[in-house]
Amino acid sequence: MVIYQLFYDGEEPPQLPNLPKRKSSDDIAWGSVGKDARFLNKLRRLLSKVEEGDRKLILYMAQKMANR
Repeated sequence: MVIYQLFYDGEEPPQLPNLPKRKSSDDIAWGSVGKDARFLNKLRRLLSKVEEGDRKLILYMAQKMANR
């Protein structure tokens, strides 16, 4: 049994609606294109130069801010 058979009372399967194509997660991910991508790339480069202890402190502060 196919799931549509539970809700449809006809001989043939119903016609599917012509829905617009949805964007993939890659298309809507922050930092994947444009100004945000340039900012994220610069941030990644700068964070790679930060000492480990300072990087942990920055991550801790970001996590605290995100939990608010």
